[in-house]
Amino acid sequence: MGYDSTRFVHEVDEELKCPICCCVLKDALQAPDCEHTFCDACINEWLLIQSNCPVDRQPLCKTDLKPAPRVLRNFLAKLDIKCDFASFGCPAVVKLESLSSHCNECDFNPDKPVICEKGCGLILLRNQVEEHNCLSDLRELVLTQEKQINELKTWKRVHEEQLGDVRTSLKRLQDQFITEQQRAVHTLQQQLVKLQQHVEYDECDCDTCEPTPRNCIYGSGSSRKRVASWKETQIHKTTLQLDLHLGGPCPICQTQFKNNSGKLRSNSPSNAITSSSSANHHVSGKHD
Repeated sequence: MGYDSTRFVHEVDEELKCPICCCVLKDALQAPDCEHTFCDACINEWLLIQSNCPVDRQPLCKTDLKPAPRVLRNFLAKLDIKCDFASFGCPAVVKLESLSSHCNECDFNPDKPVICEKGCGLILLRNQVEEHNCLSDLRELVLTQEKQINELKTWKRVHEEQLGDVRTSLKRLQDQFITEQQRAVHTLQQQLVKLQQHVEYDECDCDTCEPTPRNCIYGSGSSRKRVASWKETQIHKTTLQLDLHLGGPCPICQTQFKNNSGKLRSNSPSNAITSSSSANHHVSGKHD
């Protein structure tokens, strides 16, 4: 649908009017063969039910349409036209090419948001100003906001309950983890104490032992070496396990471990073999 010709300040030539709606062309499109010009909306609506030109009936489809010549569009753009909201009191007369931008900013636009001038400060559409009642609209606004506040309170309560459940579960798991770690540390400490006591036990020296069978653990140097090595390995493993639970060995444990290791080395089979060799050499000297 084109522009009503009565809105224009001056008489508009018939060549600038749409043959379908008989109004001044709006978004003009042209048929390529016959060069008849129509409003965009008018010709597209026509071609929904027809497949020819409404003027001379020549074959025509939507894909054949093209924009009107630039000269025609420029001539239309320079026409003087009244504002769309002249019926609402706007006295403006603008060029057709500026009509759209003017209507967007026009103070008489009924769909333009305005602030109530009666004191309530609500933002209304201009066409709602006359029917606006500050008291009733404010009351409705308050009720709406109270409803929103209640919904937010409900939402907050639900999420606080969920958060409390999560915190309780987390505290229970934390306590359980700490208890298990303390139990494991206590067990490892007991094992370490037993191993240290076992290593510190004053084993009898082979030179003062009664004669023993060939495979006696104290009569064979290699057997004593394996026993000492096994004891030292067990202490080392237990210390490493304890370190994992306590976050690292303490200085006291390190010192104790070094002392115990020194005792083991002092009683090692190599020392015993050295002593035995010296004794044998002394006896041989006597026989000589």
